[in-house]
Amino acid sequence: MLTQRELTRYFKRLRYGGRSAPARALDYVALRLILLVAAFLFFRLRMDTVHAAILALIALAAATLLLHAAREAAMARFVRAETLRIRRLLVFEQLPYLDPADFLLLCRRACGPGSPVALQRAEPVGADALLPLLRAATGPVSVCSSSGFTPAAEAFVRRAPHRAELIGPAALAAAAKENDPFWPGDEAVHAYIASQCARRAPLRVLVVQAAAGLRAGGAVKKYLLTAAVLLFASCLTRFALYYRMLAGLCITLAAVSVMLSRSSHAKRPD
Repeated sequence: MLTQRELTRYFKRLRYGGRSAPARALDYVALRLILLVAAFLFFRLRMDTVHAAILALIALAAATLLLHAAREAAMARFVRAETLRIRRLLVFEQLPYLDPADFLLLCRRACGPGSPVALQRAEPVGADALLPLLRAATGPVSVCSSSGFTPAAEAFVRRAPHRAELIGPAALAAAAKENDPFWPGDEAVHAYIASQCARRAPLRVLVVQAAAGLRAGGAVKKYLLTAAVLLFASCLTRFALYYRMLAGLCITLAAVSVMLSRSSHAKRPD
């Protein structure tokens, strides 16, 4: 079993697109410095420098607490969703090895009312395997496969005289429930995560490929959102120039994040 610290590190690496802790810390400090300056300029309109600085620090502390609570809630949702994804992935992988009764149970859940045809195979089902089933069918039929269907089988079904529904392993895994005897437990989930951590370099390549473009671990969105708020606030204060300069800084930092993300992606081996 993995420790809580190892699990947290794994989920954070996934959520933040593979960005390192120093990069996340830099984003953290930069955004809060910008918010501190913006708050100071806002309060400076109404009071002297000392009181404006004190209120700006208080406002920054309150904003930091709110952001921390929102980030923790978002991380908790992400962990639940990712853990469910891992469990379903493990169910997906063991579909060919399930007890026939358990496999038939998943087929019935996935297709709804009716009697599905359950095909527990090691390879995708082809058109020739579907032909006798569709020949014997007198109405709509649902066919479930533990390993999916070939493109030829899918094309063949579209030309069939009777409506046929093909249900693949993804839909079958999604039909699994926590009270099923084959539902993966915490030990199986931890073993999967440990195997991914052992292949850390390939995992990072996949994460960076998935995060290419404007995602950059969420940093770009934060910078652009802060810039939008500052631009809006510039219309409500006589320090409009300073607010727009800070917004420009945020946009610049967002552009730098994108370029660094693309540069890092370009330098990684295939």
